[in-house]
Amino acid sequence: MKDFFSKTAVITKKELFNAFISPAVYIGIIIFITASSITFFLQNHFFVPGQGSADLRSFYAFFPYICILCIPAFTMHLWSGEITDLVFSLPVPALALITGKWLSSLLICIYVQVILLLVPFTVHFFGAVDMGQVIAANIVVLLYFSTATALGEFLSLAAKNQITSALLTVLILSLLNGAHVVPLLFKMPKIFESFFNGISFSYHFDAASKGIIAFRDILFYFTLTAILLSLQLLVIEAKKEKD
Repeated sequence: MKDFFSKTAVITKKELFNAFISPAVYIGIIIFITASSITFFLQNHFFVPGQGSADLRSFYAFFPYICILCIPAFTMHLWSGEITDLVFSLPVPALALITGKWLSSLLICIYVQVILLLVPFTVHFFGAVDMGQVIAANIVVLLYFSTATALGEFLSLAAKNQITSALLTVLILSLLNGAHVVPLLFKMPKIFESFFNGISFSYHFDAASKGIIAFRDILFYFTLTAILLSLQLLVIEAKKEKD
């Protein structure tokens, strides 16, 4: 177990180094921070006397949608084009590779998340901030990042190159974030409505943006992250047998 953690740490450091020499990662970080903060302040007319609102719900509710553009930038380089070199030449277990790569992209998201804490901190100087909302939203934001980066990593493993990986991640994140909209556009039986709501990343984030932590949402993100990481292990084992 100690060997697993040490090798996972080595892979995490390696991937973080690769990430921070990649222009795409910097572009993703800048887009995430500027788009999230500027959209909030403009949409809420924050600096307009008598019109500004200190409600952070719109700020956090925007996160899943900006992730559609930014998560691919953080994950597209993780596997694409290097699966053979890593899995068959390095004395590192596949699970350590998967976990280390996932942690590296998750740490980038956490870095962005910490910087964006400046927004509620700024709002606090001008109005009352619901700290329960901030805490709940940030806990579920972390879980959302966990699942989204696991998805991006899985698609990076499945894709042949970084561009394909990025496009696939954008497409699938878009579909999963917007799945809850389908029942609003088309009349359908309750069972299908529940299905589309159940698979929607944004739907499971809605309660947290209001300051509520729902057990079903935590379970959703935890379970889906575990499934996506496990699927990568199966894909790698299948590639080993094939080669």
